[in-house]
Amino acid sequence: MTSGKRGILLALIALLATLSGGSQPAGAEPGVAVATDRILAGVYAPQQWFSADHILALNAASGKNVSIGGLWFDVDEPPANVHYMLDEIWSAGATPFVNIHVAVTAAEVAAGAVDDHISAMASAVDAWLAKGGGRSVMLAPMPEMNGDWIPYGMTPTDFIAAYRHFVSVASQSGATFWRVRWVFAPNGWSAPPYHMADYYPGADVVDLVGMSAYNWGSAQVGAYWTTVEQTMGGALDEARGFAPEKPFLVSQTASSPFGGDKDAWIRDLFAYLADDPNAVGFIYFNIEKEHDWSMFKGGLVAPGWRDGMNFETTVYQWPLDDWFQPGMLTVDTYLTPFDGTFSDDDSSAFEEDIEWLYSSGITTGCAATLYCPASPVTRGQMATFLSRARGLPPPTADYFADDAGSPYESSDNQVKEAGISNGCSATAFCPNAPTTREQMASFLVRALQLPASTFDYFGDDEGSIHEADINALAQAGITSGCTATTYCPGASVTREQMAAFLHRALAPT
Repeated sequence: MTSGKRGILLALIALLATLSGGSQPAGAEPGVAVATDRILAGVYAPQQWFSADHILALNAASGKNVSIGGLWFDVDEPPANVHYMLDEIWSAGATPFVNIHVAVTAAEVAAGAVDDHISAMASAVDAWLAKGGGRSVMLAPMPEMNGDWIPYGMTPTDFIAAYRHFVSVASQSGATFWRVRWVFAPNGWSAPPYHMADYYPGADVVDLVGMSAYNWGSAQVGAYWTTVEQTMGGALDEARGFAPEKPFLVSQTASSPFGGDKDAWIRDLFAYLADDPNAVGFIYFNIEKEHDWSMFKGGLVAPGWRDGMNFETTVYQWPLDDWFQPGMLTVDTYLTPFDGTFSDDDSSAFEEDIEWLYSSGITTGCAATLYCPASPVTRGQMATFLSRARGLPPPTADYFADDAGSPYESSDNQVKEAGISNGCSATAFCPNAPTTREQMASFLVRALQLPASTFDYFGDDEGSIHEADINALAQAGITSGCTATTYCPGASVTREQMAAFLHRALAPT
């Protein structure tokens, strides 16, 4: 490999982690910035088999819809049950959040004792996602692991191994599995040495940090009323210590009616989380269990809940497409604003890369003051980027019939002559079609002349004409896929991601 190609390859290794879907290492640039100046509300229904009716009735009483519906599954849940309960949430216009319980120790999970059940559940979830319509789901394996009331808890090293193993096995499911977000969901506060920080399994397998945080009130011996800040403020701060870039979802919360003003507590919950720099929402435990935690029953909703739902900072979003794109989730407050040329990239993690692209004369944006950072990169744009990055000579012939008059025509012919792309057919380049991750692999492998791989890294690219190039890209260390065992070959590459690619390829630091 020449020194020039080696320089581009090293730059690409740093970039391609950002083009992978799902969770990424902590050092990777974020792919999806999540807004934290607003929150999403969610609810656990008293009977999860009838979640849809409960959510719809709550929405009618609240004046605004909840965005998330909470569920509990056993890891050996029959596939029919998985589909039914996910549909209960989805049919009510909410995204499912699933706590997954296992009945064995963390050490046994890590050793593979429930692998068959994990695979079966993952396949059931994947089949549900494959129905389309924007379906997506949040999965929280083995929640509240730092509590002594569950069988897989209290041993941090075992839990970390178990969680990582769980995600690895589940991620071997199928091609639509990038519509999953993985949640680390500890009990919000536990006495040392059981702090939730001790159990954190790593940024590469966690998309959101969840937590349980309840105001237990004064009814039980030794318990006392806590404000919202006292209930969860310390846990939120602790989570910022080990995952400052992650969005936080308070995955279980509620207030006891004993010892204070429950209505005011619920109202404060909305306001407090809307002000937190990492919080993106909460799921309220609307169930009578240890206490009457409920804020909605008998058709009547607590005024504090109704008020909070109608705050401007409480928004309804479904499907949650912003959260379910290939790339690592990062809160927008973690990004450092960069004062650049374009007005639509202020919350982009790649704004400085976009500015470099503009100042280098490689792009003028998609309009006078716009870059369109989240728009997919077209095949014509990809050809232009690579022809300029490689300094390809002018073409000697016109190979394609569908790019006449296109600003990308010369670049299309340049990459054809360089052996980087043969087009989408013998006589067409499809310059306006989006560039997919599998096409990206072939573009890069040919541009960098990477050697072939003898190992098959991913399970979701079988039968793809780009499979060999995907494996070559993985062998070179340029991508680790969108999960440990999937590549998400059909997902698109965005303009902001390509700006970072060019910046690092052409001007590596």
